[in-house]
Amino acid sequence: MSVFEALASPVRRDILEALRDADMTPGALVVRLEMSQPAVSNQLRVLLEAGLVERRRERQMRVYSLRPEKVQEAIDYLAGLMPGA
Repeated sequence: MSVFEALASPVRRDILEALRDADMTPGALVVRLEMSQPAVSNQLRVLLEAGLVERRRERQMRVYSLRPEKVQEAIDYLAGLMPGA
């Protein structure tokens, strides 16, 4: 999935906003976004495939973090489409 397809979903953008503030586990995202665990997991999978987040293991937990460089690439691409850019 492309970065722009991933960004098209308001739910995935909400997850990215949450991860902008702090690295989080899926469980923390479930609580923060008031969503089901399967829904959060599905959205995180899409974000991982698009390269917008990364996952690491800390003990028994999976922790997700935002990849700001991927977000910046999308911003730079869109800025290049602007007239006079």
